[in-house]
Amino acid sequence: MNSKTLAPLNTTFANEVIAGLSAGSKYLSSKWFYDEIGDDLFNKITALDEYYLTRTEKEIISKYAQAIANYALEAGKPIEIIELGGGDGSKAIQLLAGFQGHLEKVSYKPLDISKNALDFLQSNVHDAYPTLVIEPLEADFFSANWLQPATEPVTRLLLFLGSTVGNFEEGVWQGLIAHLTKDLQAGDFFLAGFDMLKEPSVIEAAYNDGQGVTKAFNLNLLNRINRELGANFNVESFYHHSFFNAGKQRAESYLISSQAQTVHFEALNFEVYFYPWEAIHTEISRKFALHEIEVLAKANNCAILNQFSDAKNWFIDSLWVKK
Repeated sequence: MNSKTLAPLNTTFANEVIAGLSAGSKYLSSKWFYDEIGDDLFNKITALDEYYLTRTEKEIISKYAQAIANYALEAGKPIEIIELGGGDGSKAIQLLAGFQGHLEKVSYKPLDISKNALDFLQSNVHDAYPTLVIEPLEADFFSANWLQPATEPVTRLLLFLGSTVGNFEEGVWQGLIAHLTKDLQAGDFFLAGFDMLKEPSVIEAAYNDGQGVTKAFNLNLLNRINRELGANFNVESFYHHSFFNAGKQRAESYLISSQAQTVHFEALNFEVYFYPWEAIHTEISRKFALHEIEVLAKANNCAILNQFSDAKNWFIDSLWVKK
């Protein structure tokens, strides 16, 4: 690959790829799935029959949008809705329906690591609510200063939907929730999505669909590395592998090298060797039990106001208030 064809180097991406592929057990962060192609593939995943998570959560939000809005509206102050990783904005559009008649006091601030996703989301939400104040922010959930102190009295509703909390290792997801809620003020709200434990075959099908979209989504991470970091991954020599690890309550996804190979990174002066059938760990999707949500809320000085669930109890949107 000619280095002149490479996109401007994302040093954070490069450093994390080097660190992950240099580890004793290779890994890549799932947050890097989401370039323009990855965003499109994920939107296709959410429409799959096997991928129950999105449609189940949309069922919940559609049914309970008014109830959720009523909690936030009760204080009578301006409302700031902050959504982390909002995808195409469709869940926000559903939730905002509960604020109809009060949108003049609502501002919407989506936050995402993907500028492409933010642009798409902003366009969709604007089309649905042309008068709504929308202030997108391109940032990582873990960045320190994205939640700024309010300059006037305001009620904040922080949205962390889609069971994104399940995409992190043990200890990390607990720390992430602590990070997200620590700067909320008393009376602010936190609405988080949790994919619940269920029949393992249902979970596994969601990450191994019959059309191969989840496979393409996983393999696109290698394509992205080739495009942006000048690597020469032979993507066809890697397998998508996903299964439910019952002991750790999580679906796990891997990319497995079918042969011995050395991958060179033109832009980084780096190379990495794979032995036959060596795996790269790319994704976690943890599933939760009800008592774990209760413990998590209490640990972060929050009270659970309601646990909104679908008819099968497959998914919960848990509404907390900061004490």
